[in-house]
Amino acid sequence: MGTITIVGTVCVGVITASCIGFWKEHPNLSDPMAAVINGDLARLQSLESAGTDLNAQYPNRFNWTVLMAAIYFQRFDIVTNLIDHKVDIRKRDASGKTALMWAIEFEDTNTVALLTDRSPQALREGEDWTEIAAEIECDPHPERWHKLLDSFLKGNNIRPSQH
Repeated sequence: MGTITIVGTVCVGVITASCIGFWKEHPNLSDPMAAVINGDLARLQSLESAGTDLNAQYPNRFNWTVLMAAIYFQRFDIVTNLIDHKVDIRKRDASGKTALMWAIEFEDTNTVALLTDRSPQALREGEDWTEIAAEIECDPHPERWHKLLDSFLKGNNIRPSQH
């Protein structure tokens, strides 16, 4: 009943490792993005205290948010901090992906679990569950996502459309 099922999915490619080099080689990155790249949670917290908008999107970098970058660079401590500070997880990057979609694409089960646990309302209201289902079916092991998300979907009465 709450199981995610989709047929005929076309998977979208992952951003390549060459992106990492770009991020590290360009010193003009915004301070929040630099803090994420360097895994500097204390700096990110300092920037937030000084009024930096952690929901800002960066058009010159895929229109990512700081949360998306933290997922990409596997900075779970920063991801946790951002989610605890209620950043907007519904924002979409230039390709239309949300933080949840990026976590699934990068096989980050910890972040998916954290999002469903600490941001259920935002997920209920802001995600396109048909797109999420497509993302899951692109994974070589979709059953891991079914285990993580089925109870969330059932508990929130969400039924992804089937194609």
